[in-house]
Amino acid sequence: MRKALLFCVSIFLLFSLTLGVSADQIDHSGFYATVLEDGSCQVSMTITLSMDRMDTSMRFPIPANASDVQLNGFGVGTYYSGTVQQVNLSNVLNAEDTTATFTLSYRVAGVVDGTGKLTLPLLSGFQLPISSFDFTVSFPGAVNNQPSFTSAYYQSNIESSMHWTVTGSTVTGRTTALLNDYETLEMSLKLDSSLFSHRQTAFIDSVVDDRLMHLCLLLALAYWIIFM
Repeated sequence: MRKALLFCVSIFLLFSLTLGVSADQIDHSGFYATVLEDGSCQVSMTITLSMDRMDTSMRFPIPANASDVQLNGFGVGTYYSGTVQQVNLSNVLNAEDTTATFTLSYRVAGVVDGTGKLTLPLLSGFQLPISSFDFTVSFPGAVNNQPSFTSAYYQSNIESSMHWTVTGSTVTGRTTALLNDYETLEMSLKLDSSLFSHRQTAFIDSVVDDRLMHLCLLLALAYWIIFM
């Protein structure tokens, strides 16, 4: 009788402890980006999260220079906090739910510099841990180098918890371990600068225009000195 009672008590305590463990996390996050010839990037994210008690006041962080921000296809309010923008999630979260899925889209300018180096934030530090994260980044031409990754917690060691492949003009990858709360993730990649000839051409045209303008001013000045 005593053994049976102890067994029942043990099962009850185990069950109670299991219930007490928080399930608050992002179950899955997907990051899908297209890098354009002007050096900007169009981003779309899908996020599925679960919480024992849904916090409707949560904000989702995105890069500080993100623009055209949309939540589930509609414009949404944001505010700046440190080096990021925070997206108000109150319109897509219900206090009575334990799960929620939403999409975010935005545009980021200047992710590729004049030498062809890409610096692209994939995660900007959301308050919940992330169980599963995958990403796809497409480029205007072939990718000939391997990307590198850094995170807030693990720096470059985060690469040991990731798997990625480069195929043609696309980099796809995923994490293979749980990401901590407030974790960030950044992708760097050296690209062929000729992929971004659009922006370089505009720069060259601007230089030529400036030289022509200066030449006209000099000719006008010379005319005024000689004939006036």
